[in-house]
Amino acid sequence: MKKGLKFEVIVLKYFLLMLVGCTLAYGVGKVLELSLLTTAIAVVVDTVLVRSLILLACLGVLTAITESLRSGSQE
Repeated sequence: MKKGLKFEVIVLKYFLLMLVGCTLAYGVGKVLELSLLTTAIAVVVDTVLVRSLILLACLGVLTAITESLRSGSQE
């Protein structure tokens, strides 16, 4: 696996793990009726995860451009 693509896969893995963790914590907060926890998670998802998703998309575009330039120069 190429260097840029490997980095993107690692970032995507941890982004998805963070998303799963927030989902589980939100579910537990709803079941246990912890409104402070669910409100905090909603704020985190609204700000941090949305911005992280945008950065991840930019990283994907940069990786695609870099890999296409590398494969074009090797021909």
